[in-house]
This record gives sequence, structure tokens and C-alpha cells, in this order.
Amino acid sequence: MVNETKSIAKMQLYDELKANPAAYTGNVILMQFKNKNDTSSIGKLHSVKSKMKLISEFDSLSITLINQNDSILKQKISDVRVLDSLSAANPAMNYSVQRDSIISQINTLNQQRNNIIAVRDSLANINLIVAKIINDNIFSIALPEQNQKTINDLIIKNYLYGTDSISLNYAQILSIVKQCPYSGGTAVYQARSFVNLFSDTIEYNDANICYQGGEFREESMRQKENGGVIIIPNPSNEQIEIKLKRSMNGICLINIFDALSNLVINKTLDCKIKSHAISIENLEQGVYYISITINDEQVIRDKIMVIR
Repeated sequence: MVNETKSIAKMQLYDELKANPAAYTGNVILMQFKNKNDTSSIGKLHSVKSKMKLISEFDSLSITLINQNDSILKQKISDVRVLDSLSAANPAMNYSVQRDSIISQINTLNQQRNNIIAVRDSLANINLIVAKIINDNIFSIALPEQNQKTINDLIIKNYLYGTDSISLNYAQILSIVKQCPYSGGTAVYQARSFVNLFSDTIEYNDANICYQGGEFREESMRQKENGGVIIIPNPSNEQIEIKLKRSMNGICLINIFDALSNLVINKTLDCKIKSHAISIENLEQGVYYISITINDEQVIRDKIMVIR
């Protein structure tokens, strides 16, 4: 395992432990690992991610509240128009009291909308400032951590100033997207998302990139070929497809494990069917390990990456 891959594994493990404290309770080694990294670059990167996640979650909540508010507002405006139509059709009728009441409700709804936006912006700005301070104080020689720090800075900049603000960093983004994800980390895929804002014509041959960089050894490349199994796409976000190069008699057992070796997906399928779709939409972002066994013989064990 190269140093970069070790760094990625540590980042993934720390994220898993922070998300699930029960995983290290009573386990001295895991608890020591977690405590040691609370103040390290890995812990700081996690803190930045948590701040950005909080902003995203509150954004989603704010959008829901605004949409609900706007739906009621739209109905109230329609009610005013109905009253105005009735008044025009029958001037003898006085609808001023009802109209004034609805106008008052409309004003209240508009104020509520402004309050939601103000709270959202205030919370976002506070968390962005804290995230930037933490990110600026991350110092690491590990490539995946350096990449993540760079991407964090771009995410913050994009949130504050928009897409145009990161166009000046395009060359820096390109230097990350060309890396092997197994050495550059998940930041490689985040960088590629940024590139897609400017150009959607760039294609990435990760198998070749990783092979040239030494992350894939020739022997392991041959083993994957001889296994007769293809996993696509990898990375993925909703589902992966397991393709058998030839149909076989018997049972295909597919197991997917998280970074803590917990079994998260278990499928038993008919090997006569050459293609199987596996949903991964309920998995959190990160690195997972897939084991495929055909007729009690393991034919492949590999990494898959889930990107959100």
C-alpha cells in the first residue's frame, strides 16, 4: 500500500469513526487513532467537511421552507385577485375588510421569507468563515490531504463568489483531475466536477493513469482480466454494474464492505445472467471493498468508490 493510499484509508476510517462513535467504543486501538487525529490534518479536513455539510443541509431545509412559504403566498395573491374580480363585478359589495386581512397575511409571508433567507445567509457565512480558518491552518505533505485542502478552498470560494471566481484556479484544478484517484483521493473526483463547469468534453482513463503512476501493478491488472468480471462505472453514485465476460452455471455471491469491514450489501445472483445492476444509492460517500465469488471461488476483490 503506497503512502497516498494509506492517507486515503486513514481519512476514510476517521470519517467512519466520527460518524459512528460506537465503532471505537471499547476498542483501544481505534480510540487512540481517533484521538490522535482529532487535531491532525485529517481531523481538520473532517471539520471542514462537517461545516460544509451543515451549510448544505440548512440550504436544503431553507429551500423547503421557502417553497412552502411561496406556495401559501401564491394562494393568498390569488385570493386577492378573486376578491378584486368580485368587487369589479358587483361594486355594491364591500370586500375591503377581507382584502386588507389577506394583504396583511401576504406581508407577513414576505417577511417570513426574508427572515428564512437572512438566517440561512448568516449561518452559511459563519460556517464558511470557520471552515476557511480551519482549512487555511491545515499543513500536510500527504497528497490526498493537500488535494482536499485545495478543493475545500475552491468550494468555499465558489459558494461565496460564484463559478467565475474559481476560473483563475483552472490550471490548479487540472493538476488534480489528472491524478490517479487511488493516490489523489476523492478530491480528484471533486476537481473533475469543477472542470465540468467549464468543459464536459474531457475524458479520464483512470486505469491507464493509475497504471502509469504505479498504483496498479501489471500483475494485478492481469488478475482483474483473468477474473472475467468487469465493474462499471467506478467511481459511481447510484449503481454499479457487474458484468461477467461469459455466462456460467452456478451462484454469484457479491459482498460489499465499508472501511471498517462491515458488510453493507450482500447479493446472491444467478451466474447464467451476464450483467447484474447493484444499487449503491444508500451508501455514504467513500471507499468500499467488493468481493465477487462464483461457485465458492473468489474471482475478484477490488475497491469501489462512491461519490456524492
